[in-house]
Amino acid sequence: MSKFIFCEGENNSIDKLFINKYIVSNSQYAIKPIGTKNNISAFLQGYNTNTAVKMTDYVLIRDRDFDFEPLENNQGLIPIPKQKNVFATHRASIESYFIDATLLHKYLVWLRNTPMYQTKKDIYLPTANDIQTTINFAAKKIQSYQAVRWALAKLKSNNKFFFENKLVKEDGKMPKQLDLAYCQTQAEKLIADFQCQTNTVNKEKLNTYIEEFMQKFSANNFYEQEKYLIWFHGKDLKTMVRYELLVNFKDLFKLKFHIDNYMEHICTIFNEHQFFEQFADLNELKNKIQS
Repeated sequence: MSKFIFCEGENNSIDKLFINKYIVSNSQYAIKPIGTKNNISAFLQGYNTNTAVKMTDYVLIRDRDFDFEPLENNQGLIPIPKQKNVFATHRASIESYFIDATLLHKYLVWLRNTPMYQTKKDIYLPTANDIQTTINFAAKKIQSYQAVRWALAKLKSNNKFFFENKLVKEDGKMPKQLDLAYCQTQAEKLIADFQCQTNTVNKEKLNTYIEEFMQKFSANNFYEQEKYLIWFHGKDLKTMVRYELLVNFKDLFKLKFHIDNYMEHICTIFNEHQFFEQFADLNELKNKIQS
């Protein structure tokens, strides 16, 4: 019996590339991207009612996003309620697993040594410590925006009304400003249309939730222990990490460094199986697929 692995994204997305390289390495497994997580319920309903395929085994893996708060003492997969064989990652998104100073530094050294750049001996690379400091700084810069996103998600989960828990159209895009006052004001505008329909959606609750997450993200050990890697959305974090690296280490422009290319190369040219084996949820996913 063959097994399908369904994931978010498209055929050329990082989700499929990552699963193909680091989760499965056997042709008996077919990896099928299904678009966004919003397609999951309809997709599975159609899949499970198709008599030609309903006996075929499958596992569906999706980003956790802001739908469930992470369990810091349990780093396994998160089963999605009422959806058979559907699991969310421990970290917020697949991109979150690539935010690592040592891995980024290894990639930059490789990039500088490629034939295209070998003659450019004057290219200065940040050290792994430099990159770690930059990652921490980038995470702090988006702290308020992430607190607002979590607050909107919590407000939404307690209501039947649908509104976005982001201030821009896509994950990975930043609002015009990242300070708390701006993000909070924009979030209040976002829910304004729903306040007249129910008393459970209001800016008082929103602001209470924002304060709750700001306190969590301001704790002394939050950045020391890199807890932002499980709480902050990986797409948002990678955008800010790339920005800060290019601002602080301008020689990276000479290498035409782009963090999306970095992730793609890690999934195609590099062999980092040992690095990714440290994550309990990814190992659990392997076991579920192979069982």
